[in-house]
Amino acid sequence: MENPAMDTSGEREITPRVNAALLGAHTNRMVSFVGKVNQHSPGVVVFQSSDGTEVNVRYHNPSELHVGGVFEMQGRVMPDCSIEAERMTPYSDNFDLTVYNQFLNLAHGKFSSLFYA
Repeated sequence: MENPAMDTSGEREITPRVNAALLGAHTNRMVSFVGKVNQHSPGVVVFQSSDGTEVNVRYHNPSELHVGGVFEMQGRVMPDCSIEAERMTPYSDNFDLTVYNQFLNLAHGKFSSLFYA
């Protein structure tokens, strides 16, 4: 099966994996973001990004998320660098965000041609 994140046919938007530091470069674009829930209130969830920065995420059902949980989301980056999430996928609560951040640094740096050609 073809990887939709690597589809460059123009029919789908490439969805780069990002941390908080990369959000500003993707304003008004779809991204994939992994973070840990720090707190949530009606309509807004505060996530800790893999680079340690807090990111506000608007999500239609924050009550299904638990504080301390790690989730991957696909959503659109807003001009204030918040994310308007469309989908959430739970990860294991012991997912290592530090290792994931190292991966992001490589994927957007030394090995970017492998991921975003």
